[in-house]
Amino acid sequence: MRNRNIALLPAIALMCGCVFDSSSKTSIDNNATGKVFVLGTSYSNGGSAALDRIDTISNLVANWPTSDVVLDSAAGNLYVIQRTIGVVTGYQSGNIGQVTLEVNLGSDANPYAVASLSGKLWVACYNSSYLKAIDPSSQKVVDSIDLSAYADTKDGQKVPQAFAVHAWNGDLAVVLGRLNGNDPGDSSVVLLIDPSTKQIRNRISLPWKNAYAAAWSGSQVLVACVGSWGVLDGAVVDVDLSKGKVNTLVTEGNLGGDVSMVAFGPSGEAFVGVSDTGTYDESVRTLSLSSGAPGPKVSGTANVGAFSWDGTDLWLGSSSASTPSVIRMTATGAALDTFKTTFSPWAILVLP
Repeated sequence: MRNRNIALLPAIALMCGCVFDSSSKTSIDNNATGKVFVLGTSYSNGGSAALDRIDTISNLVANWPTSDVVLDSAAGNLYVIQRTIGVVTGYQSGNIGQVTLEVNLGSDANPYAVASLSGKLWVACYNSSYLKAIDPSSQKVVDSIDLSAYADTKDGQKVPQAFAVHAWNGDLAVVLGRLNGNDPGDSSVVLLIDPSTKQIRNRISLPWKNAYAAAWSGSQVLVACVGSWGVLDGAVVDVDLSKGKVNTLVTEGNLGGDVSMVAFGPSGEAFVGVSDTGTYDESVRTLSLSSGAPGPKVSGTANVGAFSWDGTDLWLGSSSASTPSVIRMTATGAALDTFKTTFSPWAILVLP
């Protein structure tokens, strides 16, 4: 799997209209509401990551000595996931001054995403056969679900590459990439699991390989299946969890590149990240959820590292090494504000 971010579906945030240099600030307003978090990475000197917050007071709030870090949210809380060393850190309502959880799942787990259900924090682990549950009170792993039976049929490691998990209707929905080694397996899969009995309620096979990014809205899941990188053999699909049905919205052939990111957008639309097969530059295009017709590019930058729709505006990360920034823009691509970030944006998450 290419080391790209998973696009997340954020909640509505409050935004300011100023331009700032996050590295120049020293005070932290931990009680501010309307938080836009930008996780940036740098590969120099062994790699590092920094978390910037964009709001009325903007700060560099934390940093890590590794570049393999992602963001997720569950039950209104922010989670920073250090994939390489397996550490999951939770912050109450995104307030960096309130660490509510810090658990090390082990460097072999490679945690990717979290979901909160029935008092447990469930973690999708890309390099483990198990979906793991953390008790936030004891800060310990208290439960697990064996997913090894759902690995690719030719994968002797029995690891199904779980990269996304979501709580829906009392169940856990898990998206599996199902690679065969480093190559795409026979298909991607979405599982609906009853966490109390650990029984699979539904196994939804996707007609495309190497599921890579997912976005959630009610019973609807958008999954970007990239297939093989550099080959136009993937697609974006729409999965209805309530009916167990899959609809292919658009193929990579129609988009003209690898699908790398996906998010719900304005009513009836989605945003999809498209990686050029020659240069690997990333752009963002709109996508009709009814017809699957792709719209024009909305990104004003050649290399998009991350994006999130907050219900009103699109937050788009420009991965320029010299001038990394986040651009707040309209759904049609009109730039509203530009915010400088510490490192090139890798993930963007908005909390209310």
